[in-house]
Amino acid sequence: MNNSPQNSLEKLAEITNVILSKELDYMQLKNSLDALSLLFLSASKLNIEAEVNAQHLNLESGKAIGLKWAAMCIEDLIRTKNFISGINKAILDKQRLYMDRPIEILYTGTGPFATLVMPLITRFSPEEIQFTCLEVNPISIQSLRNVIEAFNATSYFRAIHECDASKFQLPESQPFDIVVIEVLQMALAREPQVAITYNLIPQLPEDVTLIPEEISLHIALVDSKKEQEHMFAADPTREVDYLSPATKVFTLNKVETLKRLK
Repeated sequence: MNNSPQNSLEKLAEITNVILSKELDYMQLKNSLDALSLLFLSASKLNIEAEVNAQHLNLESGKAIGLKWAAMCIEDLIRTKNFISGINKAILDKQRLYMDRPIEILYTGTGPFATLVMPLITRFSPEEIQFTCLEVNPISIQSLRNVIEAFNATSYFRAIHECDASKFQLPESQPFDIVVIEVLQMALAREPQVAITYNLIPQLPEDVTLIPEEISLHIALVDSKKEQEHMFAADPTREVDYLSPATKVFTLNKVETLKRLK
């Protein structure tokens, strides 16, 4: 099997085309993201089943999930597609404003593969995009370095910091155009998405693009029978109304973050 950087990049480019396609072919997307997972696992030299890789890291601000589970986030197909597509769109939008320099992207919680940005090296040159990464798990960082080397992508990565992003002080000399904070699970209950957002947003320019732009938590009653029917439906993209009218209880975005920190 040819695992040269060029061969890996060609495979990555094919997968990225599917991810960024405006048309959603669910099975094609699943097959492509399965292939992406295998590609990353091979490049990372990671023993995903090692017991240490299933262990979470307990932080003051929340829980950093074990890198085995972080790696498996690729399997959340629509979430992965939406995040990568959103970052791609944000880069294109920023390029219209800053045509004479690379777009600077701060990516927190990279996990072992930097899944949400790595596919985009097939769409942009190092002169167009630069990544600064924050990751708390040292094994994830070594895995990520292996992936970067396997794809010959060192020139895209300005810095990789091993740190708790909820406390990290950004270098004042390095402005950022886009910040990706992707450390969220259901209801924001365990991972430090809120703490990291509260720490980083005040340090970033007012016009920085935050991804995800907004997270809202709602309380609603669930019709479990309809929900189960939806989960096992032949077409999982079809909307099924199994929730009662929902009440918003919390919103996380740039504006609300700065209001709460005043």
